[in-house]
Amino acid sequence: MGMNVKYGLIAGFLAVSSSWTCAYGQAWAAPISGLWSLPANWNPANVPDAQTEFATLGLSGTYTVTITASESIPIRGLTISNTSANLQLTGPSTSADTALRFYGDNVNNNGTIVLGAGAGTGDCRLYFALSCLLAGSGKVRLDEAGDSVVTVPAGVTLTNGAGHRIVGAGRIATAGAFSNAGTIGTEFATDVWTIDAPMTQTATGIIRADRGVVQLTGGSIAGGTITSTLGGYVEVLSGSIGTLLNSGEIRVAGPTNSANVSLLIASGITNNGQVRAMQGSGSGDARVQFTSDVSVLGAGAILLEEPTDSVVTIASGATVTIGPSQHIGGVGAITPTGAGKLVLNGVMQPGVPAGQPVGTLRMSGTGTIQFSTSARLEIEYAGGQHDQVVSTASSLMLAGTVQLKYVGESAIAPCSELVIVSGPYTGGFATLSAPKPALGKLRLIHEPNEVRIAYYPSDFDGSGFVDTDDFTAFIVAFEAGEDAADFDNSGFVDTDDFTAFVTAFEAGC
Repeated sequence: MGMNVKYGLIAGFLAVSSSWTCAYGQAWAAPISGLWSLPANWNPANVPDAQTEFATLGLSGTYTVTITASESIPIRGLTISNTSANLQLTGPSTSADTALRFYGDNVNNNGTIVLGAGAGTGDCRLYFALSCLLAGSGKVRLDEAGDSVVTVPAGVTLTNGAGHRIVGAGRIATAGAFSNAGTIGTEFATDVWTIDAPMTQTATGIIRADRGVVQLTGGSIAGGTITSTLGGYVEVLSGSIGTLLNSGEIRVAGPTNSANVSLLIASGITNNGQVRAMQGSGSGDARVQFTSDVSVLGAGAILLEEPTDSVVTIASGATVTIGPSQHIGGVGAITPTGAGKLVLNGVMQPGVPAGQPVGTLRMSGTGTIQFSTSARLEIEYAGGQHDQVVSTASSLMLAGTVQLKYVGESAIAPCSELVIVSGPYTGGFATLSAPKPALGKLRLIHEPNEVRIAYYPSDFDGSGFVDTDDFTAFIVAFEAGEDAADFDNSGFVDTDDFTAFVTAFEAGC
């Protein structure tokens, strides 16, 4: 072997040996609480506080390792294998940050890391200098909305691994990228978690508003799941969502001034929860916006809760398809513009918001609202009042079914009409689904600019008028024993039907 080859091998061996020995590891020395910064608490007795050093909290037992206020500790990596171990970063007492700064590509946490609240103006933060996977089954808990921060600088991607949680009151401050395969959000009623940057989620990623509030403030959420439990909810001040499953409550905040509050649904979603455009004190709108072709699937609802300020808007050229089990409704407005279009395959339900059993849903704009043959318009009747659709839209195309529901002891009295659609339309509803009245039938009446549910028991031929044609038609059906002659809806055709019909006919109703 030549000398150059020998020296090359030796140099290579030394280089590898150097890389093996440049990273050091210290383990927590005893299963008792103590300060990170004391060498005696580590084995070997050296504080891990360099970019080449690893720290391990692995001893069994319940204990807390504390990083005191305004300490900033660099480290290559951290493993917390003991599920009962806690790492506490004390909240800052001055303008200086309390920080644990990572310079490696993996952190394995099966315990709890807490970023504390402090009286100072500094931040309490985890800082990731390199792209990193935050793995394990533990959690990072942020204790203060303003000052507890997970920081991801430009050019860096932080991935929250499947099974790992980042929760509490705080935010992920990212100039880089954040990918969530685990869970982020709140766990206590006082928690407010802020999303103010783009966030992508894998199929296992979950944003959870557990008791508290997750605020979307200019950020975006793509993929994964949004959910809420125990009174928690996601509040939108601005931002977008798409290509995800919603099984919780998303509230588009009611405006407090003349500015609009908008949620952009940028791509198809499966909505098994609620998207609510809330009532506010200002003159702006609470808007659910669609700017591209979107399908809304699932068995949830989009609800408009303020008559003048809650709006669904559809941009020109965009088609929004409401799936067969999805509800859309309330007391606001649906407004497609230009060539924008809403295709309803599910349920439109005016007057939905809690405490308002009946109400008016407005159709407006220069676009098209189209009911498919599977669509259902659900109308509630309560105490002499009923739901209604009022349309000034350029094109309202009706089809499908009208379903009438009574609330409480209410029922439509004979000789009554309910205007359920007001305004120009084309097409018409094919069927009426309604509770059986005491006599005769409820009928749908389609006229120009108006659709009504009419209850004139002796209007036997459904013409909208009570006249001799009705009497003749009833006699023919009665003599033939047809089911249609079961006027009292008893299930039998007999003389009681004849008597009841004559009485109603003579009363003109």
